[in-house]
Amino acid sequence: MKRVLIQIISYSISLILLILISVKIYNHFSVKRFVTKPISKKESDIIFGNKDAKESIFLFGNYQCSHCKYFFNEDYPKLKKEILDSGKINLRVRFVPLSDNKSILNVYSMSISIFKYGEYEKFHNMLLHNFNLAFTPEYEDLINNIMQNNEAIAQDYLSENNIADLENNKKEFKELKFKGTPTIIFRNRIYKGRPSIKELKQQLEIN
Repeated sequence: MKRVLIQIISYSISLILLILISVKIYNHFSVKRFVTKPISKKESDIIFGNKDAKESIFLFGNYQCSHCKYFFNEDYPKLKKEILDSGKINLRVRFVPLSDNKSILNVYSMSISIFKYGEYEKFHNMLLHNFNLAFTPEYEDLINNIMQNNEAIAQDYLSENNIADLENNKKEFKELKFKGTPTIIFRNRIYKGRPSIKELKQQLEIN
């Protein structure tokens, strides 16, 4: 009788552990398909396409993420041609840096300042090509030259408001329980990783 009781208890414990492990695995891999409330626009968003477009595709990412780099190198040209060039929808990139390192945050902060008050495309292409260029003497010379010749960029960058925005982006990313970059949101639908242009166009057809 005692042996049977021990077997029952052992079986029960094993079953409970199996259920707990299954729940943990499910919560880890399950993908939330929609955000509960629309993503609001921010001044610190980097916009590709028509800045005055009524609708936006939001991308949470950064230049250090290999998947984000692949998106811009391979997917973005198709996205631009098939969706953004209509002028009705733009792409808003919201930086979520991988590190709290001040030097790294400063690079993203400068990116935001240049987007607001300068010519962003060359800076974007440089960081997309090799983010580590931002830690070279040549980069320091470039930034000093930009700030000397563009007072608006210098003031915006030195205010450190962008640093606060970057920290808020990371907080928002965690609160929304996004798992990795890039994460794309279009019409409240969440696309983890790199959605195909076909998927995004299907949303246009649905609505």
